[in-house]
Amino acid sequence: MTFSEGGRIERLEQANEQVAVLAATLDKAQAIVQKLDGTILFWNSGAEALYGWSREEALGRKSHELLRSELPVPFEEIRAELLAHDNWTGEFRQYCRDGSPIWVASHWALHRNAAGEPVSVVKVNNDITELKRTGEALRASEATARSLFENASQGILTVARDGRITDANAMAGRLFGYSRGELVGMSVDMLLPGRLRGRHAGHRAAFALQPHARPMGQGMDLVALRRDGSEFPVEISLSYVGEGQGGLAMAFVSDITARRQASQEREELIARLETALAEKTVLLKEVHHRVKNNLAVIAGLLGMQGDALEDPRAQVALSESQQRVLSMALIHEYLYATEDLDRVNFGQYVQQLANELSVSYSIESDLVEVRIEAEEIDLPVHRAIPCGLILNELLSNALKYAFPNGRTGSITVRFCRLDSGELALECHDDGVGMPAGFDWRNSHSLGLRIVRILSKQIDGELALDRRADGTRFVLHFKERQFEI
Repeated sequence: MTFSEGGRIERLEQANEQVAVLAATLDKAQAIVQKLDGTILFWNSGAEALYGWSREEALGRKSHELLRSELPVPFEEIRAELLAHDNWTGEFRQYCRDGSPIWVASHWALHRNAAGEPVSVVKVNNDITELKRTGEALRASEATARSLFENASQGILTVARDGRITDANAMAGRLFGYSRGELVGMSVDMLLPGRLRGRHAGHRAAFALQPHARPMGQGMDLVALRRDGSEFPVEISLSYVGEGQGGLAMAFVSDITARRQASQEREELIARLETALAEKTVLLKEVHHRVKNNLAVIAGLLGMQGDALEDPRAQVALSESQQRVLSMALIHEYLYATEDLDRVNFGQYVQQLANELSVSYSIESDLVEVRIEAEEIDLPVHRAIPCGLILNELLSNALKYAFPNGRTGSITVRFCRLDSGELALECHDDGVGMPAGFDWRNSHSLGLRIVRILSKQIDGELALDRRADGTRFVLHFKERQFEI
């Protein structure tokens, strides 16, 4: 073998190796060779892996029918372009053997023979399904974001570092009276009254150095300027958008004219109500004061009338009526002397009423001791008056009848809240007590009749405890009752 023959053989072997490498590479690519009418001539393993059709199943079939290709233009137009330019590129959807859709980026190249006649078409398809999905998701996301931006109930402006507006939504245009095209490129300072522009430029520069989401002008009354020169109060929140275009500030603007007006009207209403309430308080205090004075006058007249009578029984009756009137007057005295014009601290009232009755009946403390055990519980006036009258009758009876002929003893008045939530008013003496057969519920005594009637009025239950020494009346009633 000559040297030249050995070199030729070596070159041939190298060429065969290169062809083998190229063939292996081509077999991995999604390559299809077809006639001009689409009939498949070559179907490699890459095409099998991509579409699921075997070589035997694909050969001889038209590719656009086998793969149900949804071409962007009719197949005849693609063939015409191939004949004119020898290649065509496009993206379209196809379907695999299992029916799943797939998007491909396809490059078609026309192969001609030595005479220049078209022989076949080589198609290389790349799967871009995931890329398409990502693109569609991105476009959908961008469309959603744009829709939210455009339809937001707040005015939204994006502003570059130099203070120029780069975008604005429809609400911003309505707030300021400009079109979007007029706002874009405008200095944001022009949307502020002239007296505030210099200060705002400093604030904008500080925000650019340390951008972060925050309300603008917290604690300040912010004012914006419309195109027509009118000013209106606003509330602005700032946000910062990435590093694109050197970073953008996003301002969310709300017109708070209606809210400011409503707040002002509310404050004015509150002021009027407070004035009216103060006037009502003064009036009610005056009413209670006058009622107390009038009751005192009535009590005085009853006393004068009693002094003018010679009949001892009439004198006693007038004296008892006088004391009843004074017990009601004491309620009104408490009402005009305190801030609560419809409630009485009944514990304090019990103490004062007991003191006044002891003085009225000239009770000597060394003979009869009056003990008061009363919790400071507030009662509404429509319940305090009947309770006061009930206590007046029970305590008066004890002071008058429990200790005859200088007998000594004690009287205990209790007012408390029970564990059940009810209130209890008790008057207990250790005196002579009531006769064994005395029917107090049907007694014709005016005082006991008053006690029975008033107990029903407050939906209470009055009982006489005959087991106790002396006389012990206990009234139970609920703390809360319907208002009248």
